[in-house]
Amino acid sequence: MLQHPVSRGFRCINRHKTFVLPAICLLIFGLYICMHMRHLMIDIEDDSPSFSELRYLDDSQMTAAVKEMTRFAWRNYVKYCARPYTGNDLDPIKRACSPVPDVLLGPRQLVTAVDALDTFAIMEMHEEFEEARQMVTGGKRAALSNVTVSVFETCIRLLGGYLGAYSFTQDSRLLAEAVAVADRLAESFSDTRSLNRNDLVLLKKNSPRPNSTVDFETKLLAATGTLYLEFVYLSHITGDKKYEQWVTRNHELLMKAPNVQGLYPMEMTPEGMPLTPDPVYSAGGGGDSFYEYLVKKCLYSKNPDPKCTRDYTAALDSIMKCMTVQVSPVSDLLCVVNVKKPCNAKQQLNATCTMEHLTCFLGGTYALAYMMNPHRTDWLRFAERITHTCYLSYFHSPIGLGPEIFKYNATSRKFEADPDRDFYILRPETIESIYYLHYVTGHKTQRVSSIGRKFSVSQAGFPYL
Repeated sequence: MLQHPVSRGFRCINRHKTFVLPAICLLIFGLYICMHMRHLMIDIEDDSPSFSELRYLDDSQMTAAVKEMTRFAWRNYVKYCARPYTGNDLDPIKRACSPVPDVLLGPRQLVTAVDALDTFAIMEMHEEFEEARQMVTGGKRAALSNVTVSVFETCIRLLGGYLGAYSFTQDSRLLAEAVAVADRLAESFSDTRSLNRNDLVLLKKNSPRPNSTVDFETKLLAATGTLYLEFVYLSHITGDKKYEQWVTRNHELLMKAPNVQGLYPMEMTPEGMPLTPDPVYSAGGGGDSFYEYLVKKCLYSKNPDPKCTRDYTAALDSIMKCMTVQVSPVSDLLCVVNVKKPCNAKQQLNATCTMEHLTCFLGGTYALAYMMNPHRTDWLRFAERITHTCYLSYFHSPIGLGPEIFKYNATSRKFEADPDRDFYILRPETIESIYYLHYVTGHKTQRVSSIGRKFSVSQAGFPYL
């Protein structure tokens, strides 16, 4: 029996399933498109509803349809990747495990099953939840020893996945898995004079040092700045302060790095200095979730200290002032672009919008900041405008998924995939931002209700519905 989660954040999610399920619906629709637009032939019966049927469903029918699509994806992961190989992710075209996450997270970690646990809990898919829980706690995963991994990916996917599931169930086995992952990342924080290592060989159990270490000199802002919540939450539920101490020290070192009105270089040295004399500043890939976690760090604390609030306020104001381009003088659409020498009045930003999908984190980030500062209606308005841009990148896409990088074409008046990087990845940023906008506003105004209609499940990213 699933229990209510104990953390404040998870309680909020559980109470607002009417917002979460549409968000999950969009994500599952995207996966469904990927699998069927490429004429995937998987030898199981697919009884998911067709797209033409979906527009006529009421809320309860839509919920059932979303659950069936989720089961379709889950069954095929189990059949073609989890049970034969205990693999991480399914490559749906090859009907086999994808090798990509093995490089980042180590082989045979059942990462999809770990990821799915809290999703199944939110969607009240109890049978699938129990199946996934038995997988990840049944001793089938490979040991996390002598494996080179991404600390960032291991933190947000494995550690975060176990903690999310634990918050719903209070299952001590899931907590034990989270502790095991966190303990094996200890070496990443061993040098108190520099930022944490992004990549390393995980320790053997009870071994004081790894056999070897892979540590790149370049520190990405997002990778070293997106660790706080998982480790602090782990300290709070275990009573072991070491995890919070690791990431607090790392965060304090990072915040001492040279910055421009709250904006930090995308690439740094281990000492927190800009990697090059002319660094790039980004709220997209390489920078994205650092700014999200600045806000969530304060949101997590019941009584955030003033410096915490000043840090994210300075960053959010500078992103609006120094990195934002209006698509055209007559358009309400905005793009946030990568820049050099931010907040320099002499620097002319490129009027042609080129934006990364990862930048779509910002809609949710600004919405959450507005929730803590309701007088900052400019933040809410910015969240709506930037999320509208992200939504249109889906709506204008020929396959219904937003491209990894997109440009605004003034001739067609559409957002189109960058021809040099014309590829698509099923990412959650736009969907998360839509959810947060719905959550923090509650559809209390006509303006927000209009935004909600734009982002409805029957339209967002699926122009042929």
